[in-house]
Amino acid sequence: MTIQLLGAIFIVVGSGLEGFRRAYMLQKHQRVLINLANAFSWMQNEIVKRQTPILDIVKDQQLRKGDVELLYEKFNHHLVVSQFLLRDAWIEAVKEYGEYSLLNQEDLEWIERIGEAIQQFDRQSIDKELSFVIDVLRNRHHEARNRAIQFGKLYKTLGVMGGVLLVLLLS
Repeated sequence: MTIQLLGAIFIVVGSGLEGFRRAYMLQKHQRVLINLANAFSWMQNEIVKRQTPILDIVKDQQLRKGDVELLYEKFNHHLVVSQFLLRDAWIEAVKEYGEYSLLNQEDLEWIERIGEAIQQFDRQSIDKELSFVIDVLRNRHHEARNRAIQFGKLYKTLGVMGGVLLVLLLS
């Protein structure tokens, strides 16, 4: 009897933890999007208004913690060590970053457009393209936040209730 009770507790806790993990992934996805949008907004200001060199921007962004730091470390590696062109270094960095992040393919495609934007020589073109991508990322953040609010509770509830249902079916 105690082994059955212990097994039932493990099933409910395990499925509940899976539900909480999925809800956490939704929340983290929206946090990553807003952090990247803020970092790109800062980068836009540095490039367009202050005319800061890209390498200085990359070094400053590497001081941030989290996913932004990882992206800019990979970009710096491809730019300095591998000596790729600016656009190619950014695209390779985004591809490598995509393997570790929670972002989906559509998010990564928008982030790749930053590489095309910063390669241009005209500051107005850079400003327009970066503004557009930042707005799209902020819109995607709002969608992700709504999805996290909508489905976060659902995943948590389904995780726990699915475990309880499984225990009831097995007993």
